[in-house]
Amino acid sequence: MRSIYTWLTRKKPNTHHKTKLLDFLLVESPNLVAASILLGIVAGLAYTFLIPLVTQAIEFRNTSGLNPVNENDVVIFDYEVNKPKYALTFFSLCVFILIARTASMVLLQKVANSATKRLRISIYSRITQLPIQDLERIGSSRLYATIVNDVPFLVSGASALPGILIGVSTIFGMLGFLVYLNFDVFVFIIFTIIFGIVTYRIPLFFGNRHFQQVRNRFDNIQAGIQGLVSGAKELKLNQTKKSEFLHDALIEHEESYRKHSDKGALLVIGAMSYGNLIAFFAIGISTFILSNRYAIAPETLVSIVMAMLYITGPLGAIIMSISPIVRGNIALKNLNKILDEMPIETKGERATTSDFDEIKLRNIELSYHNNAFALGPVDLTLRRGEINFIVGGNGSGKSTLAKILTLHYVPNKGQVTFGDEVVTDENRDYYRQHISAIYSDYHLFPKLYDVSQHDLDNKVPEYLNKLKLSDKVSIEDAGFSTLSLSDGQKRRLALLVMYLEKRDVYLFDEWAADQDPEFRAVFYEQILPELKAAGKFVLVISHDDRYFNYADNIIHMADGKPQTNKPDERVSHASEDKQATLA
Repeated sequence: MRSIYTWLTRKKPNTHHKTKLLDFLLVESPNLVAASILLGIVAGLAYTFLIPLVTQAIEFRNTSGLNPVNENDVVIFDYEVNKPKYALTFFSLCVFILIARTASMVLLQKVANSATKRLRISIYSRITQLPIQDLERIGSSRLYATIVNDVPFLVSGASALPGILIGVSTIFGMLGFLVYLNFDVFVFIIFTIIFGIVTYRIPLFFGNRHFQQVRNRFDNIQAGIQGLVSGAKELKLNQTKKSEFLHDALIEHEESYRKHSDKGALLVIGAMSYGNLIAFFAIGISTFILSNRYAIAPETLVSIVMAMLYITGPLGAIIMSISPIVRGNIALKNLNKILDEMPIETKGERATTSDFDEIKLRNIELSYHNNAFALGPVDLTLRRGEINFIVGGNGSGKSTLAKILTLHYVPNKGQVTFGDEVVTDENRDYYRQHISAIYSDYHLFPKLYDVSQHDLDNKVPEYLNKLKLSDKVSIEDAGFSTLSLSDGQKRRLALLVMYLEKRDVYLFDEWAADQDPEFRAVFYEQILPELKAAGKFVLVISHDDRYFNYADNIIHMADGKPQTNKPDERVSHASEDKQATLA
């Protein structure tokens, strides 16, 4: 069997076998799972000896060959113990069952916890290997739902399977005892169980379909919650929008979630209750009908009833396990589906050279999967030690072009070259390590990663002072003391991280938009020229036309294509009119 971990980290997509529900436990630790099942089965079989032991100890005559043995009575704490050997055997079996079942459940829980950890880590790793284009297509809400909702149901369902095997072993042991007592009753009980299982599956089938709808609605609710939190400011400014959003994005899906949950629960709980009564139906028929038909002696009938009552326990446990297994299979189906949509990005070997003075885009074209936007063709040449402004209206293709330049997007057509080397699947990740970027939707991590102690002690204080943040933030345990800052101050911290990364290519996506006028001037008049003087590739997405004169090249995007600007279309206060280098 292939584990979900192996599957998640496979090199070639679509070459796997579908993972089974129990695979997660077996692959994690087959020996512990086997030990858990074995202990459970042994405990279940030990249970089957309790009923014959009790019936033999009771002084019935002609008890189907189970004749009592006369023993000397024993007194313990002034209590007389009848048949002490039977009593000792009975309580010894009980202690053994307690130890065996406890050990079985503890081992299984240990494996389940470990499997949960491994599965989540595998998904985390898989997300890091997912191309940005596919990450954006899938959406964060589906990924959150998979990790938070599907993984627990999946492991819970897998953990219920060994319990079924244990319950089945107990039932088979008791059925063997029934064969010994009366074969005709045994045949009837078998047919009753088969009939009960078949009829039990009918409501369960429809309940399963409702729970699948519940799972689908959970994705929608997750997306609605994200919108509710991230769009809270906008919603407070428009009561109508807030009411309509709550209804469309949350309340409507919550109502559908509730309806399907109620219907699914009704069917599954009804099926479980019906399943629990199957054994009692058999007891009633055996007691009131079969006892007369087959002339069953009262002593034998008591043993039959006790055995069948005993069957109700493991049978009920099996039935109770059906619901988590159903939900586990639904979770597995969803996990398989989302993993099939998550290709693994190739991580190739080191490129032949790390020295490059030009980045070229040749005949680049890119269209989104829904064909809502198309970029290209684009032909550009960027040179080391130059400042390049990317300008244009909303939806013009600025961000898309920036993600191609930073190697997050893979174009449908054309080539990107760093120096003389074409960027391919084999070296794309290597060249990414030469790039640092602050996107418009950047994420600021609270801890500084991949930073030497020397830089923490010397460079970080220098940069904090330079960015006028030394009175706001300090460094504690290689992390920022606080992130409770204004948007502009957070972007300055992101710039500090960029400085520490010491890369060749720097991208700023509307970085100055949240800065006050004073620091906006510092950014354009000091920071960008310093990066240029250091021989960096500098890319700036900006609408600040008053600072266009600091650019060596201006790439004007319109309708997904770079356009040359005519002199009379430039702003009057721009001192230079340097156009993008268009090949």
